Amino acid sequence: MDALSQSLSAADALVLTQRADVVDIVIPSKLLTYMAAGRPVVVAVNPKSEAGRYVREADCGLVVPPEDPEALAKAIRSLSADPRSVTRLGANARAFAEQHFSKTVVLHKYDEFFRRICAQGTGEGLTLDK
Repeated sequence: MDALSQSLSAADALVLTQRADVVDIVIPSKLLTYMAAGRPVVVAVNPKSEAGRYVREADCGLVVPPEDPEALAKAIRSLSADPRSVTRLGANARAFAEQHFSKTVVLHKYDEFFRRICAQGTGEGLTLDK
């Protein structure tokens, strides 16, 4: 295990913050790394962001308003007071990462994507989600 993995695995929970005006179209790589560590995630992000959507979908942490330190502190305290939730959310994070973002799954999605492009002759209108 490398130093980063050891550090992340030693945490009780991991925090990701973004500015309020960030409504991204991709998942921050940091979030996937946190989920793979099997730890709950507290994200202070725009509720419409991909990070917020994935945390809610995976049921792997808490989503709080960005740029609100009091909400962030409250979320961290609530996890600290509930070790069972920490365990459950962390397990959910790891399971979601393995199910949706393992090397095998991602390579399979890319393979399907490129096969569709080749079959249609152009890449117009294609996304990895289909």
